[in-house]
Amino acid sequence: MKYILGIDCSTRKTNVGIAIEGKPIGEINLDLGRGQSASLPLVTEQLLNFFDINLNMIDRIAVTVGPGYFTGIRVGISYATALGEGLGVPVIPICSLEAVVYGSCLGSHMVNVPLIWGSRKTIYAGAYTIENDRTVSLLPVDAYSVPILEEFLNDLKKTPILVSPDSERCRELFKNKAFTVRHCSISGGSVASMAFQKINLSVEPTEIKARYCREPDIGKPKASLL
Repeated sequence: MKYILGIDCSTRKTNVGIAIEGKPIGEINLDLGRGQSASLPLVTEQLLNFFDINLNMIDRIAVTVGPGYFTGIRVGISYATALGEGLGVPVIPICSLEAVVYGSCLGSHMVNVPLIWGSRKTIYAGAYTIENDRTVSLLPVDAYSVPILEEFLNDLKKTPILVSPDSERCRELFKNKAFTVRHCSISGGSVASMAFQKINLSVEPTEIKARYCREPDIGKPKASLL
C-alpha cells in the first residue's frame, strides 16, 4: 500500500494529512501563527502516532508549493524536502490553488475559481473544471489584478464559483461586483489524497521549487490573460 503524507502551509493554517492508496485516513489542521515552523514536525509526529504509522512506512510526501503566503510556503517546502531526503522518498509538488478546488467538492458542471490573497492590488487565482475527479485548468495560475480577473470571469460561458481560504479579504475586493466568494480551506487530507493522482509528478526532494508567482510586496500582475 502507498502511504502519502500531505503537508500544506501556504495559507494561514498548518495542515498535515495521511492518505493510503489515495484515500485520506486522517488530518490535523491548525492555525499556528508564528509557531508554524517549530510546531510542524510535532504536529506530523502526533498524526502519525495516532494511526500507529512509522515514518519509514511513508512512500511519498506531498507539499503545496504555492502560490500563497511566502513564509508558509518556505516552511512547508523546507520541512517536506528535509523529511524526503532523510527518508529517501520522492516529494510531490502540489499547486495551492488546485488544492483549494480539490477540497471544495464542487461539481464538474461548474467553473471553479480558487483565490488566495496576494495583496491589496493582486490576487492569486486560477480556474478549473473537474472531470473524472481530476482538475482541468482553464486559467494559468498567477497573480492577477482584480480588473484583469474580472475580465476573464465575465467572458466565461458558465457561472463561476469563487472559493477561497481568504474569503473575507477576497469578498472585499469584489464587494461591488456580482461574484460570490465561498469559504473553502485547504486540508492536509485533501493534499495527501490528490497527490495519489499526481504520483507521476514525483521528484527528488532537492528538485522541489516554490511557486511564488510574484515578488514580495512588489508583484506586478499580468496586463492580459492572453
